[in-house]
Amino acid sequence: MDIEAEVIAGCLRRSEKHQELLYRRYFGYVKAMSLAYTHDAHLAFEITNDVFMKAFQSIGSYDRNKPFKLWLRRIAVNTAIDYYRRNKKH
Repeated sequence: MDIEAEVIAGCLRRSEKHQELLYRRYFGYVKAMSLAYTHDAHLAFEITNDVFMKAFQSIGSYDRNKPFKLWLRRIAVNTAIDYYRRNKKH
């Protein structure tokens, strides 16, 4: 089992240690995508944290036959778009 698979398996068991490892591993990637959608560092950080909360809650739906990074990217893009839609009137 590679390291990423081990970390994901730990997240499936709700291990805080593994969740932290996953967060640290992909934080920069998710924050960069969030920043591309918001152009605001504070909002990007908020969206990034929302992305990880959603990922930890729904990690059971991740298909291990596909790249994890693409699954996480889809959550990040959808979260950024949802945030924009909720706040576009402001």
